[in-house]
Amino acid sequence: MSDSISLPLFDGASVALLSDLAAMTSAAGEALHRLEQLTPADRPSITPHVYAYYLDMLSHADTSWIDETMPRPAKPDDIWQHVRPLSVIIKSRPVTSGVATKADPQFYVVLEANCDWEDEHGLLLSWRDGQELVKVSDYDDKPIHADNVPAGMIYHSTYDDSFSTYSMP
Repeated sequence: MSDSISLPLFDGASVALLSDLAAMTSAAGEALHRLEQLTPADRPSITPHVYAYYLDMLSHADTSWIDETMPRPAKPDDIWQHVRPLSVIIKSRPVTSGVATKADPQFYVVLEANCDWEDEHGLLLSWRDGQELVKVSDYDDKPIHADNVPAGMIYHSTYDDSFSTYSMP
């Protein structure tokens, strides 16, 4: 059985927390708490990446199916009307620096959502330490991109690199 949390980023939507609160380290709990502090005012920094994912699918998938499922957003911010958050899980990965690996892991808060433009694979949003968006993709259960993806890339298009997006300075 999972707990649930409320996410102000999604107007207070309740989502399943798939990580065990009782077993969570303090650093993992802090990462989750930081995500819970994000609000709709934080969406503008996320929107370009989610919108790029939508445009990529629109360009490379069955456009007629997408058009039947959802109206085309009039502006990028309208993409949020087509996203429904489902669950959050805390994942950890070792911190690496060159060849050395630190003992303390890096925590990622990964949100799984349904989205109208990709009903099979959905949407994944991942934040390093619950505050720095590091990945937007279809849901692949991985908190970060593969090593062959350029540093700073947030959305990685496998179809057309012109849709790929990067972190903003």
